[in-house]
Amino acid sequence: MESAESTKSNEEIKPSFDCDKAASIVEKTICADEELASEDKYMTSVYRGKMGLINDEGKKELLHTKSIFKES
Repeated sequence: MESAESTKSNEEIKPSFDCDKAASIVEKTICADEELASEDKYMTSVYRGKMGLINDEGKKELLHTKSIFKES
């Protein structure tokens, strides 16, 4: 009988986005590495949480920062 822990460790860790649609080298690299996929999912969770806490001006600033980050 498998424990919940061993079952969980057998599950594939996926990033916050659809790897079938990964276009950039960064996205493909994240999809190929479970640790990076896990970090991506965590960062997306933090980002969405922060977006829910800030006003419209703060959201604009955060979206601008996100676009700069994605371009680098």
